[in-house]
Amino acid sequence: MATTLREAGRDERSIADLLGQKTPAMARHYSRDANLAAKNRKTVLALERANKSRAKVVKPSAEKSQT
Repeated sequence: MATTLREAGRDERSIADLLGQKTPAMARHYSRDANLAAKNRKTVLALERANKSRAKVVKPSAEKSQT
């Protein structure tokens, strides 16, 4: 159950609470085999979108720099 919850994106504290564990460390132990590749892909895509958005705002356009 801990692995499934971790793969679904639940945090360690929530998993520990649901399983009746005192510490998030136990949830981490029981969910250590979770495949987080899909979740990590989504996180990286969000980071890339944010970086592109920031780059558009920060970098001056070629027209402005020539004037």
